[in-house]
Amino acid sequence: KQAARAVDPDLDRERFARLLERLKLRQPPSGTAFSLDEAEAAYRAILEKTPDIPEVYQNLGSVYVLKKDFASAEAAYLKGMELRPDSADIATQLARLYQDNGQPEKAMELMTKSAGANPADAKAQFNQGIFLLNAQKNEEAIAAFEAAIKADPAMTEAYYRLGALMVGQAKIPEAISHLEKYLSMNPTDAGNV
Repeated sequence: KQAARAVDPDLDRERFARLLERLKLRQPPSGTAFSLDEAEAAYRAILEKTPDIPEVYQNLGSVYVLKKDFASAEAAYLKGMELRPDSADIATQLARLYQDNGQPEKAMELMTKSAGANPADAKAQFNQGIFLLNAQKNEEAIAAFEAAIKADPAMTEAYYRLGALMVGQAKIPEAISHLEKYLSMNPTDAGNV
């Protein structure tokens, strides 16, 4: 059997534990569900009592993805987006679902909307850059990674991606600049460059 996390790593575990306690729901001692069905049941139980927590819909969507129930995953992510329309994380997971199910245009539309709605959210800009990079839209990806750095100059991965893109375009001085910035922020990751 495949094990599934009962809590997404990005979700505040203490907050989640307090919520379960308040709702009188049980959680395995390890914080990990032993099956996808168990994880689904736990999230559904939470939603029965508190249906307005977008992260629960997000995590339920992830369970459905693992169960290959794409229609239910889409419904869960859409409900999470309805509750938190500015969530770059939920938008990215929904876009990945669309991408993986042969709907790249829908995925790109969602990522563009998310980045446009969140210009100061480095993660939204970076995630759009990854989708653009995967679609081989390098110039647009460069702009998205630059926007990510503008929103958060400490976003090291954006410097790395920009450096790699510049190498591919034979823009060696720019590549060196971005990769040196990446290395100055992550000196232990020299093997990646």
